[in-house]
Amino acid sequence: METLTREHEAASAAPDEVPAATLEPAPQTRPCPTCGAALAPGQDWCLECGTARPETFAPAPGWRGAAAVLVATGILAAGAVAAAWAGLSADAKRVAASTTQAALPPTPPPAQAAPPAQAAPPPAQTTPPPAAPAPKAAPTPKAPQPSTSPPPGAKAPAPKAPAPATSTPAAPAKAKTKAKAPAKPKRTTPKLAALTLADDAASTYNPYARPENDFSDAHLAIDGDPQTAWTATFSGSQSGAVGVDVALGKLVGVRALELRTDTPGMTVEIYASRSETEPVSIQDPGWRHLATQLDVGSNERIRLGDGSERYRHVLVWPTEAPPDGDHVAVSELQLFR
Repeated sequence: METLTREHEAASAAPDEVPAATLEPAPQTRPCPTCGAALAPGQDWCLECGTARPETFAPAPGWRGAAAVLVATGILAAGAVAAAWAGLSADAKRVAASTTQAALPPTPPPAQAAPPAQAAPPPAQTTPPPAAPAPKAAPTPKAPQPSTSPPPGAKAPAPKAPAPATSTPAAPAKAKTKAKAPAKPKRTTPKLAALTLADDAASTYNPYARPENDFSDAHLAIDGDPQTAWTATFSGSQSGAVGVDVALGKLVGVRALELRTDTPGMTVEIYASRSETEPVSIQDPGWRHLATQLDVGSNERIRLGDGSERYRHVLVWPTEAPPDGDHVAVSELQLFR
């Protein structure tokens, strides 16, 4: 009875249990990296947000290594081709050079210049010239030029004496030498020579008719006595309106005048005229102004020129008295030529 009961329970319970051997494992799912939705195996795109799985576009393993190998192989191949081309070019140049060298005739040794007899060394010391070196190949061969230099070991020949010049010396040089004029002697100025005056050569020049008591006798200015003097007062409106005129008697070139005075500090002007008679006034164009001497000393020499101009009259014309005086005095006058 118990056995039947167990069998019946077992039979009723059997349909509800599934054998373990018949159960299949549930497929593994992965969440979407963007929205987190489950992705079934083999699903490349998320149905919720449309994002692709990361491993879908992952690069195939090993392609970079293969590419590097291919590039290195190409570089090596290109280098080998370039080396082969360079070798072929060099061989071609060598062949062309050797052909050109073989075609050129041998260059004769340089000609030897025979030394002069007096400079020739003993025969034992003369050595034959060395063999000429083989010429180098050149793109365009040039005709050899004979050398005039002596071979090594032989003494250099003495330089040839220049041929005597057949032409006359250069004309410009002679002309320049002839053109040199002898140095002119330095012109020396002759020494001053005193003029000899007549006794009546001096007179008072009074163009404005001043009273005669305003001045003294002009002969006292050339009498040779320094103790006597021609004098003129300098007061009133007629101050400086008289002077001493020296008549030379003929045209004479004068260069200097020496004046002695007892009234130093006065001012005088020197005039000269070529006319035979005195000009009528000091403003007359017949008078030529030669010099002005300020602050005349007791013994003053006044330069009048180089003597090239000649005159008949020389006038001493005082214009100012000394600062502390009221008259002027001319003790002696001497003219020089």
